[in-house]
Amino acid sequence: MVDGNKGYGLDDSPVRARGAQFKVVRERMHLPSSYIAARCGVSRITVSRWESGVTRIPPAAAALLWELDNYSHRCVDAVVDAARARTAPMVVVWEHAEEMPPGRGRDLGPRWWRAVAGRAMDRVPALIVGSPRELDRITGSRERTMAEAIGLGVTPIR
Repeated sequence: MVDGNKGYGLDDSPVRARGAQFKVVRERMHLPSSYIAARCGVSRITVSRWESGVTRIPPAAAALLWELDNYSHRCVDAVVDAARARTAPMVVVWEHAEEMPPGRGRDLGPRWWRAVAGRAMDRVPALIVGSPRELDRITGSRERTMAEAIGLGVTPIR
């Protein structure tokens, strides 16, 4: 995890290195550049220019990415904690945002949630990850899937 805002364009390292690191962190979370652009009120081309080191990353954009990265780490920890408390842990993942429950996780999108689930799998090898339909076959019903599977409900509010 990143300490403070170092590494996100707020230190004195070369611009190109900061841009590359910004991109690596964004991609690790599986967030599209369009998400960052929308949150920062800029175009995708502007985000691309930051990431390629053409222009300096504004402190507010760096702080946003830092906050999202920290939030993602806390979400992985929450999934891991929930999984370790279950005998047969399962995580439900979705293909489309419209299928997800409303909230911050839905705003970040299904690719972000699948990245969280994947990082949790690294720490809990027995973790089963599946779509609602796949998990329904294991549990026997959608009602049981939603009651037993780890979903966005375990994530921190902020």
